[in-house]
Amino acid sequence: MVKAYIKVFILLVKKDIVIMARRWQELAALTILGVSTSIPVAYLISGPQALLFEDADAYTVIATGQLLEMFIIGILAGFIAIVREAEKHTLDGLRLSAIPSEIVFIAKLVFIEILMLILSITYIFVTAVLSNMWQIININYLATVVASTVYFSAASALTAFIIIYVESRGLFAAVVLAGFIIPFMQQSGPYLVEASMGLYAITGIVGIVGSGVVFSVLATYLAKFLSEI
Repeated sequence: MVKAYIKVFILLVKKDIVIMARRWQELAALTILGVSTSIPVAYLISGPQALLFEDADAYTVIATGQLLEMFIIGILAGFIAIVREAEKHTLDGLRLSAIPSEIVFIAKLVFIEILMLILSITYIFVTAVLSNMWQIININYLATVVASTVYFSAASALTAFIIIYVESRGLFAAVVLAGFIIPFMQQSGPYLVEASMGLYAITGIVGIVGSGVVFSVLATYLAKFLSEI
């Protein structure tokens, strides 16, 4: 039974990846959006009339831009992975199948996580190139960003499952997702700033991963009831 569930899970994730590959324009648009977040950040740091002259301030702006980028991608990825399927009623087909709702939710979460990782790492490299702040490409910052995407992906997936039942989805998605992630951003923000400087804080990464895992479990549990409405 477990092997069957794993096989179904892989097929669901693969299905979303194949669909995204066919609609490469959406991935390109998301990439452009991530890059567009890097531009103002780089301008503040190293533009012709740079407004920031202290390295500490520059790292803070980079980390803030990173969180903003993940927030925006979280909203859009939820629409692409879940809301669109609900509108086309293909999500209803999954609900009526013998596939447990938890498997469906986790598959969607993992797909959003893949998108979040690709676009978050793109933000890092583009920001480094445009601002000439190559210091942010370090293992500590990359690990902290990867850890942060776990929570963001779970929040994005849960938000998408909630908003499929309302009409003003765009506005409601931003409000609900903000409510989920603001406490997390307050926790992870300082660690992202330190990590961007190359500083290593194992307690920070453990705390971020722990928050992401706990919230993912809670979101999966709540999604089960949302799927039965």
